[in-house]
Amino acid sequence: MKALKFVLIIALVLLAMPTLATPSPFNVKSNPILGYDKDNDDPPVITEDFTDPLIIVSNPSSNATWMKFFLWAGSTPGTVETALQEIEMVLIESPEEEAFLIIPVDTINSLYDGEYTWAIVAYDATDGTYQFMKEVFLNFTIDRPGVPTPDNGEELTSVIDFTFPDNGYDWYQVWIGYGADATQPYGYQAIFKWYQADDQSVFGTPGEGICEEGVCTLPAVDVSMVYGGGNESYEWWLTYYSEDAPNVDYQWVKISTFTVNISTDPPPTTLPASISPADDSTVNSIPTEITWDEIPGVLWYQINLGASDASESLYLAWVFAGNLCVEGLCTLDLAAEEITLDDMTTYEMAFEFWGPGGYSMFDDITDNPLTFTIEVGAA
Repeated sequence: MKALKFVLIIALVLLAMPTLATPSPFNVKSNPILGYDKDNDDPPVITEDFTDPLIIVSNPSSNATWMKFFLWAGSTPGTVETALQEIEMVLIESPEEEAFLIIPVDTINSLYDGEYTWAIVAYDATDGTYQFMKEVFLNFTIDRPGVPTPDNGEELTSVIDFTFPDNGYDWYQVWIGYGADATQPYGYQAIFKWYQADDQSVFGTPGEGICEEGVCTLPAVDVSMVYGGGNESYEWWLTYYSEDAPNVDYQWVKISTFTVNISTDPPPTTLPASISPADDSTVNSIPTEITWDEIPGVLWYQINLGASDASESLYLAWVFAGNLCVEGLCTLDLAAEEITLDDMTTYEMAFEFWGPGGYSMFDDITDNPLTFTIEVGAA
């Protein structure tokens, strides 16, 4: 990426707070932001990380004692108290001198994909006047390709991991909802939960968090609630908290809008393809896993594994496809499930499938389950 360096010249007409004296206006120049002419252009879309600091320059004609840069999530400004960022500009020595603000690379690159609004507040100590530029705020959108997953505008036809960047916060709160409208602006809940980045996730054990090596991954059991909501359009919102950098008002950023479009074809009533061990086979080593091809449109698998003579049931559970299947291959890890198979024994495994297309019951395939025999001693 070519080095970027943007000088943003703010030419703004300030709006005084209603109870205060009318402030002196800023000198009128132009107001480009990343090549953005507010009067003629749409807000810019940032698709890559910055490599150079963002520089804002302003030339006020008032006796401003200080000026600060404020950043809000969303397409409209909030209040000083609800700002995501508050950064003080270089103090102004006289009305003729420019005020500079250098926003570090990490400050911009740490923002999540979504819409943002920024403006500057100036304060004049001589008459106690605040100049809060609500009338002249500027917008921009961050939309980096592939961040997060699912990315903005993506259509999901199968189960994938839900990930987003770890920007160094202690806690992340996730809302994913569907059916947003005027009465339900955030939609109906699929996921609404706080997750700890490190040490312990909400459904984890000590030492486990949802973030590792800069990437946070939502637990598959929670992602299943999204797919369980059906084929809908979803909005993903994120907020965060750290003791050393508290987002005390928990400002929400919409980081992705995506759709789920899982096949509604009825699930099959036969065994999955490419299952291993193969049906009616004899194996000369004790399997440590059972694998099969992922079935399009199946979100949950119920697995019933036991001895063929019904003398022993080893495993009976519903398992979300996101916990079983990776890149089209599903795996039941026998060791991870503490399942031990014995030599000189025949086993059967039957399935039940569920997806948007409905169920295929055990009764549909119980007459033809996966059957395999272990004969290590006979090898």
